[in-house]
Amino acid sequence: MTNPLQDKIQFRLPVKIAYSVLEKKMQEKIRGEFISSENKKGEQIRYAQIQDAYLQKSNFQNYDLAVKLQFKTLTSLFKNKEAGVLIHLALNFDKTRQEISVLDFDLEGVSNNWLMDTGMQTVANNFMYRKIKEKMSLSFAEKIEEELQKINQKLKSGMEVVEGIALSGYLERLKISDFIPGDSLFLVFVQVEGFAIAEVDEIPSG
Repeated sequence: MTNPLQDKIQFRLPVKIAYSVLEKKMQEKIRGEFISSENKKGEQIRYAQIQDAYLQKSNFQNYDLAVKLQFKTLTSLFKNKEAGVLIHLALNFDKTRQEISVLDFDLEGVSNNWLMDTGMQTVANNFMYRKIKEKMSLSFAEKIEEELQKINQKLKSGMEVVEGIALSGYLERLKISDFIPGDSLFLVFVQVEGFAIAEVDEIPSG
């Protein structure tokens, strides 16, 4: 007869991550960034400065999210004009690297003025491709390792789940197995594997 205490526990835990949580992180990274390009002399020419960024579900087929960027133009033709774009993102999840990255994107003008400047449009496309891929890449590997250590530290000494019942054990692995972009949130599925036992210290009367 096998010892049940040696059997692993395995389950898949769905985790909701609101777009507002990711939006806040994105805003910290991208606010104040300049949309710019390098001229033939190697000088940086600034075309616009990003004022704010918002995250929402994309309504384009084969795209997952849309980033709405609001910026102020800096060109002589459209000096200090408020403008905006919607960047539709197709996402890719690398299970091995535990990383979500931008696979493809499409640019949609929100205001008309900036689209009249074809040079600005070309620069914006190049900038968005580079910056959005960089800023919207999410790596979970390091964070998962940190959380795994924290959880195991608590399980080592016993973690009270309800009054009179404590849970102890050891988790071998936390791993994201899949994610689904929804209307207002990501649904992330976390695969959990390890060993655990519940200890009853008190039986409530009644």
